[in-house]
Amino acid sequence: MDALKRLGPVSIRALAKHLKRNDNNVHRDVTALLDLRLLARDDAGLIPVPWDAVEIRLALDGVNAAA
Repeated sequence: MDALKRLGPVSIRALAKHLKRNDNNVHRDVTALLDLRLLARDDAGLIPVPWDAVEIRLALDGVNAAA
């Protein structure tokens, strides 16, 4: 996500090339982030990161971590 933020809206292929990673592996990673709704495609089909930070909260042992 950091690389996506720095690059701006980009295709998965361009992201993979920038990261020097296999296209299929980057596609799998981006698809997982899309499924989690941490990323979304824009109207051109590119992947932007429109925010500066992502906050993740996890409940541990049934205790609300946000409390």
